[in-house]
Amino acid sequence: MGGVALALLLTWWAWPTWDFHTGLSATLLLAVGLIVAVQQRSAARLAALQRRLQWVEAHGQALLECAEEALISVDAGGRVQYANPAAAALLQRAQEQMVGQTLANLLERCQDETVATGTDSEDVESCSGLLRVLMQTQLLQVGEAHLTKPDGQQWVAEYGVAPITLDGVRIGAALALRDMSGQRQTEEALVTSERRFTSFMNQLPGLAFLKDGDGRYLYVNQQFCQLVGLPLHQILNHRDEEIWSEETRYMLLSHEKLVRQSSQAQQFTETFYPAGEQTPTFWRSHKFPLKLDPGAPVGIGGITIEQTDMVLAQRALEDSQAQLQAVMDNASAVVFLKDLEGRFTLVNRRCLEVMNCTLEQMIGHTDADLFPPGVAAKVRADDKVVLREKRVIEIEEHLRMPDGEERAFMVTKFPLMGPDGEPTGSGGMATDITELMQRMEEMVSFNRQLQERVDRETENNRQKDMMLAHQARLAAMGEMIGNIAHQWRQPLNALNLIIFNIRDAFEADALDSPLLDTQCAHAATLIRQMSGTIDDFRNFFRPDREKQPFNAVTMIQRAIGLVAAGCRQDHIQIEMEAPDEPLMVNGYANEFAQAMLILLANAKDAIIAARSDGGGRIRVVAKRNVEMCAITVTDNGGGVPDEVMERLFEPYFTTKGTKGTGIGLYMARTIIERHMGGFITVSNTEEGAQFQTLAPLCPPDIAE
Repeated sequence: MGGVALALLLTWWAWPTWDFHTGLSATLLLAVGLIVAVQQRSAARLAALQRRLQWVEAHGQALLECAEEALISVDAGGRVQYANPAAAALLQRAQEQMVGQTLANLLERCQDETVATGTDSEDVESCSGLLRVLMQTQLLQVGEAHLTKPDGQQWVAEYGVAPITLDGVRIGAALALRDMSGQRQTEEALVTSERRFTSFMNQLPGLAFLKDGDGRYLYVNQQFCQLVGLPLHQILNHRDEEIWSEETRYMLLSHEKLVRQSSQAQQFTETFYPAGEQTPTFWRSHKFPLKLDPGAPVGIGGITIEQTDMVLAQRALEDSQAQLQAVMDNASAVVFLKDLEGRFTLVNRRCLEVMNCTLEQMIGHTDADLFPPGVAAKVRADDKVVLREKRVIEIEEHLRMPDGEERAFMVTKFPLMGPDGEPTGSGGMATDITELMQRMEEMVSFNRQLQERVDRETENNRQKDMMLAHQARLAAMGEMIGNIAHQWRQPLNALNLIIFNIRDAFEADALDSPLLDTQCAHAATLIRQMSGTIDDFRNFFRPDREKQPFNAVTMIQRAIGLVAAGCRQDHIQIEMEAPDEPLMVNGYANEFAQAMLILLANAKDAIIAARSDGGGRIRVVAKRNVEMCAITVTDNGGGVPDEVMERLFEPYFTTKGTKGTGIGLYMARTIIERHMGGFITVSNTEEGAQFQTLAPLCPPDIAE
């Protein structure tokens, strides 16, 4: 400024006398002044720039020195021009040792690792490749490399490379390095943790979710997606109104509101309808506030476990318990359950009525609280037997009730078994039998009186049966006497002829010893036959002392033999059909023969009454019918009238008028049915009547 002012002053001074020389001089003076002024100004500006550069260098140096990143500058030859303390510490070198060295020497132990670069970059597969990027790149380039420090420690470097140019000429490069090993480990640990968290949450047997403060879903597991039927991207960052029905949304919002208001975890029972289904499912939800610090919640989370089976089982259990309680309360028996200490845990209404107690007075109390000591001790002893022996017992207990009345109970006690097979308590069902015992005593007295009457009537009936049997025996004896008369008539006639023959021979003086011997032998034969008839008669009416197996065919043949003579005289033919093997039955043989004789005599009388011209026929058939001996006696005597068919076996009923006693068929039925365990029936055929008897055959081992 001084030079400019001087030039202006000289110009002003020379202006009045201005001529060529003067003007030239003034101009020169002005130029000199301007030059001086410019020089002075340039010097001042240069000084200011130097001071500014020093300030920038000082501040820049301070920034470089305190930077956390390793900062290195290299020249065009790759030699280090500057390295800050962070670079020295990272590469384990002193700063002064790094300056002047090539970066290749500092990174000579770099292993063969991939270096991921940014925009306008290439994959660097070695240290030389990284150095090539450092020396050749014309643009800012970032990436990542896996390096090794001089101590052998591997580390992950995040780098940035920028060229240094002057007047468009590349004179070096700047390199920034940051050790990312810890961050990468943290990131890998975070990724691993997230994967584990996701895997864990997806393995949960229920739903899991996280929401932000606005109610948007930040996280849900696979089960959540399956329940709502939506993919993950349609759930994350969406609210409940975009996912759930209005009813479900209202339920969820009300529950979450309670969690936010209380700032504490809470549990809820929630109902969901799975996608595409109309059947509800039941869940137990644990919801909690999300807090990043002790302040207000920033969101909400929850884990929801399905309990449909448990809820349905609980409802079924409640229904079952209600039904059980209804059954118990309407049961006429006293029902109770006790624990191992004898305390009542469950009683029905009938128990309360009998004990005249309230539920509170019984539940949790023992028998000692309700009964006198002696009674309580007896009841407790029975309970201990059930618990010790693990079995059901039935006992009769006489208890003095709280009102002083003594009552009798028939009690069934049983153990309550746990899953481990050990008793957890005892139970019982008791029926009040006080009135029943009174009635039983009355019944015993009545039965005793009735038995006395029955015994008297039985004795009377026995006397009647004995009289009937005696009458039947007498009637049979009459029949037998008639049969004997028929059987003796022919032998007597023969004996009469023998006597006349002997007399005629004697009178004719022709009786010699041979003739007399012949006639006497013939007479002896006839007498033996007649004597045998008497033996048969005596044996027939001799009572058997005990039941024994006998051949029914033999006894039938014996009965036929007794009536055969009389039937021949009345022109009645008897036929018999029987198997060759015996038909063994168990009973009284003579009684059975008497029954057969009654049937044969009845058939004979029917034929005589119905057929005066003769031609009568009786057919007897004996055969095996499964395990029974079947015997049929069929005649052609016209049959039994229908009006008397049902009364035919009644005692003292006869169709023969004064000629009959009415006890024959009754005795036959008594013998077959009562004494032999069989039965007898009658029916009509085309020509007459047919009586059929069935008697059990003896087992093979007894029959033999």
